[in-house]
Amino acid sequence: MTSQIRRSSRSVCLNLREAWAKRRYEAHFISKLTDCDGENSETDSSSDFAHDCGYISDEQHAQLTSLSREVGKMLGSMIKSPGRFLISGLWPLTSGVNSHYRRCPPRDHPLLAGDGALVNLWF
Repeated sequence: MTSQIRRSSRSVCLNLREAWAKRRYEAHFISKLTDCDGENSETDSSSDFAHDCGYISDEQHAQLTSLSREVGKMLGSMIKSPGRFLISGLWPLTSGVNSHYRRCPPRDHPLLAGDGALVNLWF
């Protein structure tokens, strides 16, 4: 049980690193984030099993569940709004399979200040 929790929890980090390296490609970025989310869910399920078998206390289980939920929220936010993390020179006009792209971010994009200067690189 311990080794499985270690493998799945480390896999969250490793897949996130891979996603970050692929942030030029929105679909690949989202795919890797989805892998992270799956590994996070696996870790959470394993902590449930560990608790049910009496390997960890109620307090330890609550702490692990809370951390897993927080990681899941962060990953969900990144999956829902990947655009602010992408490094591509192309910015989507619409989302979906048949998206259209433009060379510059929209004026209301968080990377742009009022004068058009970059203010936050999101990393």
